Amino acid sequence: MKSLLQVLNTTPKSVIVSMSVVAVFFLGFVDYLLGPEISFSIFYLFPIAIVSWFVGFKTGILLSIISAVGWLLADLLSGHVYSSAPIPYWNALMRFGLFFIISWLLTEVQRYLDVIHKRRVQVVQERATTQALQKLTTLLAENITAQNSEIIKWVEERRQKDQKVPERVEKASHIIGSSLHVLTEMSFLAPYGPKSENGHTDYIEKLKEKLEEIKQQYDQKSTADVDVDE
Repeated sequence: MKSLLQVLNTTPKSVIVSMSVVAVFFLGFVDYLLGPEISFSIFYLFPIAIVSWFVGFKTGILLSIISAVGWLLADLLSGHVYSSAPIPYWNALMRFGLFFIISWLLTEVQRYLDVIHKRRVQVVQERATTQALQKLTTLLAENITAQNSEIIKWVEERRQKDQKVPERVEKASHIIGSSLHVLTEMSFLAPYGPKSENGHTDYIEKLKEKLEEIKQQYDQKSTADVDVDE
């Protein structure tokens, strides 16, 4: 069965439609030979199901109409006498309704499976992207932290020696520490929080906003320190 599905997946749609139409006419001829006493309806479902699944809903409906008409002609040509003339046409309409429902259900199932497959691929891609960003963030944080530790160590050594520490050095160290904290938080916590329509883009915007807030806070602090000195 799996190999048959693989073959049909690689078969051109025009070939599938042509083979299905031929199959329906063949089934109609066999149905005519067997007569009205033997039900042959289930066999019409196979070409309709194949066309609906591998070609599309509209083509499935078209084949359903051909199947219903073929079944009606086989019924009329068989010479079967009904108690009322409209009965064979009513039966043909009911058969078409059955074919229509089968075609619609198969199309909906295929659409649903396609949505699930796309969502699964999207989840895998998002997970891979998140993991890659987290690894990159970890390496970046480790390197920057190491450099910032050297700055802090240098600042402490100068203070122990009662030497003046340049304000811009302390400011830079504080900004680096605060920025690393925000970057790590956004990288490891935000991807697992509520997501909006923009996905990871929102996290990047929030990160930029927080980093800008940190910069503004230290800019204001520096300005205030200058005013006090004056």
